[in-house]
Amino acid sequence: MDIFVMYFSFRRHTSVMVTDKSLMRLSVIVSVVGIAMLIIAANFMKPQQYQVMDIRDDMLGKSVTLSGVVYSISEKNNNVFMNLYDGTGNIDVVAFNMADAVEAAKGENVTVYGKVALYNSRLEIIANEIK
Repeated sequence: MDIFVMYFSFRRHTSVMVTDKSLMRLSVIVSVVGIAMLIIAANFMKPQQYQVMDIRDDMLGKSVTLSGVVYSISEKNNNVFMNLYDGTGNIDVVAFNMADAVEAAKGENVTVYGKVALYNSRLEIIANEIK
C-alpha cells in the first residue's frame, strides 16, 4: 500500500504531515456529519402553505401544505380519499396505503402535506402526511 504524504506549511518553519490514512478518516467524519445535518434539516422543513385557490396546473409535482375542513372522506383498499375545503375552494386528497394512519372525520380541520397531481383532468393532492 502506498502512503500518500502531504505537507502543509502554516508558517515559515511549521509544517504538518498528513497521511492518506488521516485524510480518509477526516473525509469519512465530514461525510457522516454532513449527511446527519441534511437528515435533521429535512425533518424540520415542510412545504409552503397554500390555499386551494392557489393550486394550479403548473404546480404538478410540487410539494404543498393545505389546511382545511374535511368535506367528505372514504376508505378503500387501505387508501383514503377525502375532499378538503379551505374557504377558497375544494380539492380532492388521496392518501395511498395510509388508512391506518389517517384519523380524520367529516367536519374536522386537518393539515395535508403532499404533492400536486392531475387525475381525470382534475387537480388533486397526493398526501404524504395528514394531521
